[in-house]
Amino acid sequence: MTNDNKVISDAVQFLRDGGENEAANVLSTCALEEMEVIDDWWDGCERIDGLLIVLRGPRITYEILSNRDHPFTKSIENAFSAVLPSHAYFKTLKIRASASSEIAYVAPESTSATQAQVRDLIQQIETQKGLMLEVATGGRRIQMAGTSTKVGR
Repeated sequence: MTNDNKVISDAVQFLRDGGENEAANVLSTCALEEMEVIDDWWDGCERIDGLLIVLRGPRITYEILSNRDHPFTKSIENAFSAVLPSHAYFKTLKIRASASSEIAYVAPESTSATQAQVRDLIQQIETQKGLMLEVATGGRRIQMAGTSTKVGR
């Protein structure tokens, strides 16, 4: 089987090449926890393996990839299908959440971001997500979003 982290970096690059940068960014926050054969069949005298791919990533990535109908999930699954070796095919994807201290980043060669920059970016995204949820649920009005004052209903 190919190098585990190479599968992720190849899939990230596949997404970037196709202009699916947001899906590539989501996948790049993941580490490959496991790649296991869960199905196989024979094509003549060649065995073809169906793979379970288990990723670990931050909570926001977990929320996206655990939603089978999310367009990023479908794009990432298609990317894995495209980059796996010819004797393997993508069967299923599982995602596990990691603590923020465990976040891994697999950077394609064309990226110069450091892990500290990636962690900072993920923290900023989490902060924005919290703000959007608070505004959406009536906690703060959008005009007040830059302040810490709550507006009651």
